[in-house]
Amino acid sequence: MSDLYQFPKAVWAIHSLLLLAFAATAHADLRTSTDFTVAADTTDAGGQRTSSSAYTNHGSIGGVAGISTVASPAATAKHGYIGQLYEVTGLQISASPTTVNEGAIRQLNAAQLLDDDTIINLGPETVTWNVMAGPFTGITTGGLATAGQVHEDTVATAQGSFAGAIGQLDLTVNNITDDDFGSYAGDGLPDDWQVQYFGEDNADAGPNVDADGDGDSNLYEYQARLLPNDPTSFLDITLTPDPAEGEVKLTLFPGKAGVSYAVSYKDSLLNADWIPLTTIVGSDGMLEYADIGASGLRKFYIVTPTRTP
Repeated sequence: MSDLYQFPKAVWAIHSLLLLAFAATAHADLRTSTDFTVAADTTDAGGQRTSSSAYTNHGSIGGVAGISTVASPAATAKHGYIGQLYEVTGLQISASPTTVNEGAIRQLNAAQLLDDDTIINLGPETVTWNVMAGPFTGITTGGLATAGQVHEDTVATAQGSFAGAIGQLDLTVNNITDDDFGSYAGDGLPDDWQVQYFGEDNADAGPNVDADGDGDSNLYEYQARLLPNDPTSFLDITLTPDPAEGEVKLTLFPGKAGVSYAVSYKDSLLNADWIPLTTIVGSDGMLEYADIGASGLRKFYIVTPTRTP
């Protein structure tokens, strides 16, 4: 009976050896043919050396470094890593273009700066936005910045923050209309001129105000290129009659380049309208004009300056 049980055990032992041999072959053990033998007893990561008794092979599966990008949707991949490893070094705020007209809206964008000079674009709604300085009236949670009214091209600064990183961006708010700023809007005087001489929101800057008490309104002094806050800066008009010649000489001082002077007259102040006489082209210094038709008893003159481009 013992001999009968020994036979199955021997068969089982042979079967086990076959399984072990098959398993070893699946793990790149010795491979042979009629011509050569390859000992593939190591597995490398690509680019290392394999050898046998007959030959040596230096091989590579290609480069494992570099950066790949995709424009839409924006993505950046670094080769040679099982995972995308990086350190965030800052937050970049951007807009295109970096100008915005007064009263208009500009989209702000943000991206994380990484230590290998690549970026990760962020959704604007994931960033916390703030107005740091300048004429932005506000920034929405989606990064839409609204420009306020300005009297000249003015820089505004927006700030974004994300995950502890902070970035800022300066944008230029363009002045589009000359007479739309604050309390000076629509009064007939350029806003930048009023701010230059009176600052912002000053009642003395009104067009009909004689701020310096020299007898001329701010509007008149603007047109004559005079100083509205200097009582010694006014247009002096002198009349010199010459009865023998039947004329009156008008002298204007100080004349200004870039100003035209319209001269009109009346024979009586009771007349409703002024009659145009001439227009003097301005230049810096003293200006003169001779009215050769001044033979009457009286003649009244008015000089109206107007800025020219």
